Amino acid sequence: MKDFLPEEFTNRILLIKDGQVTEPADWIGEWKSSFVFDAEVVVDKIDIDTTRFSRTGVVTGSELNAVVAILAINEKDSKDIQLNQASLKFKIFDLLVWDGKKIMENSFNLRQKALNQIMERMRQVLPFRQSEVILFNRKTFYDKIVEDGGEGVVFKRKDSPYVATTSRRRDGWVKLKRSMREALGDDVDVFISGFVKSDGDKAWKDYIGAIKVSVFLRSGEEQVEHWIGSVSGLPLELRKKMTVYDEENKPMLNPDFEGKVLVIDGQSVSARNLRFAHCRVENWESAFRTDKTKYECILDKENLMKEVR
Repeated sequence: MKDFLPEEFTNRILLIKDGQVTEPADWIGEWKSSFVFDAEVVVDKIDIDTTRFSRTGVVTGSELNAVVAILAINEKDSKDIQLNQASLKFKIFDLLVWDGKKIMENSFNLRQKALNQIMERMRQVLPFRQSEVILFNRKTFYDKIVEDGGEGVVFKRKDSPYVATTSRRRDGWVKLKRSMREALGDDVDVFISGFVKSDGDKAWKDYIGAIKVSVFLRSGEEQVEHWIGSVSGLPLELRKKMTVYDEENKPMLNPDFEGKVLVIDGQSVSARNLRFAHCRVENWESAFRTDKTKYECILDKENLMKEVR
């Protein structure tokens, strides 16, 4: 295995374990068998500030944003942050290739046995850790993950192959993630307050990219309009209806949709701006609420602050 990540990131990676600093190239040839993991990069610190390193730098508010920010800047500054602020760690979920052969069609049980062999030494010398596999008391385990601020869990059939897909319909496995609706104890009603432009390379580049949704955030006697998230997963036909064009023929939000109320969910709340991460609509067929006005979309700030991750 030559690289741990795609080429555009590899040169920025430092592997820091027990005070020892190495780079991916230092480990070429260390293992006799080649392998490919299903993994993710994580950091322990979420508030990373890259504004002094880059004109497009940001102040992050979540673990995912922190990783992206660290890897998005130049090599020198990326390594400086890893050395002095937040070292990268690698969480290993599954094994896709072993000894140069694809084993994705093998059962989860067999893939885990092979992964255990590789990880036995790897966890001792590299900042790699294996995702826990829980066979019993799974509901209790999920509740503890959520209580500790984690995203959620993935349920997999022990006899299932590995299926690479972004579809919500998956064979053999399903994600169960933390829900803001569950955390706050009720539906999260919001109103449409604006839009986000489409990226030029998207299939829907001629329409709006996402809708901004807001609530009235209540603190004591005060209520302030607050942008709480952006929903991008719009059905194409709805996206078309929500789009009109300005004098320069650029897409913008159809005014008929401004202020409309809908039900959303999210995964967590950002500490930096009190916005939902992974903001989404679960069911577009029943998403819009005609029985409420925008002024009834109220969230208590104190309750929202309790869910900050």
